[in-house]
Amino acid sequence: MNLAPAIRSMFPAILCGKRAIDRGVVTLLSDRLNAVSMTKVQILLQQGHSVWYVERRDLYQTLLYEAHTAGSTSSQRGILSMVKAAGTYTPPIPQSPLPSARVLRRAHLIMEIEKMPVYRSQILCVTGEILCIDGTRKVLKKIYGGGQGTMQYVTSVLNEWGQFLTTVVVAAESEGCYQRMARGLIARFECANAPAPKVIYADNNCCR
Repeated sequence: MNLAPAIRSMFPAILCGKRAIDRGVVTLLSDRLNAVSMTKVQILLQQGHSVWYVERRDLYQTLLYEAHTAGSTSSQRGILSMVKAAGTYTPPIPQSPLPSARVLRRAHLIMEIEKMPVYRSQILCVTGEILCIDGTRKVLKKIYGGGQGTMQYVTSVLNEWGQFLTTVVVAAESEGCYQRMARGLIARFECANAPAPKVIYADNNCCR
């Protein structure tokens, strides 16, 4: 983690405990459009490795047979006679076990943590001239676990293109919470040297 992101991206694997997971495999979970889970990725990976192992095992046995029966060829005569006695057979290396879906998921989380500065810069660079303040409680109904029921409201600020500028999750609506959100938006516009928004409106619950 002490290396620069550009240098870390050159490594073809992600270190996850005592294992090294190929980045190409971990990237498959980023396909949210097709709802690819790590269990499905692990199954596809197992199938691909099984086919690859069978092909390499057949190739090994074919080359081993040709080496044993190469007595009629002067260029290959005695390839194994100096090493192995006649009738001996060395079995191929057994197939190595693949990482579980849990290990693959952990590697994906490590990769996403490495991208956090990139995601943060992409979010903070979003500005706009027409801002919409929208609130909802439907998103919080999907939260389960220890945090269920501890939050009551989600307030989001979007620009004229539907891009999110910020989102605040609160346990209860308060003026101080939204003041901090407003100060954060002002600081973002000032940091980006962007013009101040011309219009700010509320999509719903504006007159209660």
